[in-house]
Amino acid sequence: GSGRMHDRDPLFSDAVVECPFPYLDELRQAEPVHRVEGTDAYLVTRLDLIKEVVADATRFSSRTGEFLYCDEAGEVGLRPPLGEAGHDDEAYGILATADPPDHARHRALLSAVLSSGAIKAREDEFRGLVDHALEPALTEGRVEWMGAIAEPLPMLMVTRLLGVADVDAPVLKEQGYASVELISGFVADDAVPALQAKLLELGPAIEA
Repeated sequence: GSGRMHDRDPLFSDAVVECPFPYLDELRQAEPVHRVEGTDAYLVTRLDLIKEVVADATRFSSRTGEFLYCDEAGEVGLRPPLGEAGHDDEAYGILATADPPDHARHRALLSAVLSSGAIKAREDEFRGLVDHALEPALTEGRVEWMGAIAEPLPMLMVTRLLGVADVDAPVLKEQGYASVELISGFVADDAVPALQAKLLELGPAIEA
């Protein structure tokens, strides 16, 4: 079980959520390896210790299908973003949650399209995408920057890098938002199923 309890860790207090820096600084000084109340999760706040954890995949595995959350009643625990599928061996076999040797294989696959040379070779293409996105703004003299430029363009560039059709960029962007929201720690229980379903959607070009 997740060992949930009603005594919330200060990590989930309104003040720390609004501005976590004083609390994190306090932990660095007094308790750099902090067990989050009600869970078996640990918060590591000191840089040298973080580097030690990251460098030692044998002792500190990256494989996880559970993330911290605090529900409306104030109960703190761990839950898998994709329900019980989060406990399957293959459910989280992605770069961020893979250990060696899988992690090295994943990096090798992505390095071909994400290396500095590969990105530089596509500079003209990406400049063209920016020019195209800015054209209406230059014509009209105004732009809603987040909706027209900052939100859609990065995922459009990612779809180009991955060889996915442009039409799927909005779907993948929404999936990205859903995944971040699911692991944010504050999603209401009744909102989880819709977010989980969104993560499993595929765009038309991907399905084809």
